[in-house]
Formats: sequence, C-alpha cells, structure tokens
Amino acid sequence: MELQKFKVLYKKFTSPKLDRSLWQTQAYADYCDAIGNNEVIADWYLKQQIKKSKVKVGKHCCTKMTYYLTFDKKTKDVNPDAVIRFNKKSKDYGIPVHDGGQSYIGIEHCPWCGKRLAK
Repeated sequence: MELQKFKVLYKKFTSPKLDRSLWQTQAYADYCDAIGNNEVIADWYLKQQIKKSKVKVGKHCCTKMTYYLTFDKKTKDVNPDAVIRFNKKSKDYGIPVHDGGQSYIGIEHCPWCGKRLAK
C-alpha cells in the first residue's frame, strides 16, 4: 500500500464517528496489515500517535522509542503495560520489571534502533 492511500484510510478509520462494522472489511484488514508490514507507513502512523499526545517527535533516539515512552505517559500512575521507561532525574532508560513497583533494568542501547542512549 502506498503512503498516500494509507493516509486516506487513516482519516477514515480514526474518525470518532467510525462505524464499527468497518472493522470487518477488507479495507480495514489491509490498513492494519500496512501498519505491521510497511516500515514507512508504520513510522508515519506512530508519528501521528505521538503528535496526538503533544510530545515532540524526535525527542528520543527514534520514533518507536518516543512512541512507547508516550504510551507510558498516558497515566499518572506506573503503567503496568509499559515496555520502556525514561527516568527524568537520572536521564536513563530502562526495561520495566513487572514486580508491582517502579523497578526497571537500565539499558544503554535502544531496543528498536540500536543507537547508544544518551545519559
């Protein structure tokens, strides 16, 4: 699928007035497949989600890192579904330990792009 076609479907399928019956269509299946199978489309899609949360795209090493850190900010409490943490005080990143607390294992490289993370 081309990015321009995807953008048209994005507007259609992210509308607050979306009729749920559209979820059962081939067009919706193709839309979802494009997110998972096309890196350009996936990157564009994640940037749209980041922009909705009013987080600056490019603040972290890659779009996926920014997206998953944005996902974690959706709640003021510790998010049990978070896959990555950023500690603002110590400026370090980590993988959460799902032990009911705020523990995480520090990492030095991004799990998605492999870049060395700044301290």
